[in-house]
Amino acid sequence: MCVGIRPKENIEGMEFIKYGFTLYSNEEATELLMAAGFENVEVFEQTEPEIEFNGKVQIFKSICLKATK
Repeated sequence: MCVGIRPKENIEGMEFIKYGFTLYSNEEATELLMAAGFENVEVFEQTEPEIEFNGKVQIFKSICLKATK
C-alpha cells in the first residue's frame, strides 16, 4: 500500500486544517501503519520548489509511505 501525506510540521497553522484534518508526522504515520499490521514501512520524502502561499514563501514536503501486509 502507498499513502501520500504532507507532514504535520509542514501544514500546521494553515486555515484549511480546521475542517476535519488529522495531521501526522512521518514517525506517527509509520507507527499507525505498523499498529494496523503493516510491515516493511518505507518513507520517501521529497522537498518541492518554493511557492508563495498566503503571502509567504513556503517550502512544502511530500511524503509517500509504502508498506506491505
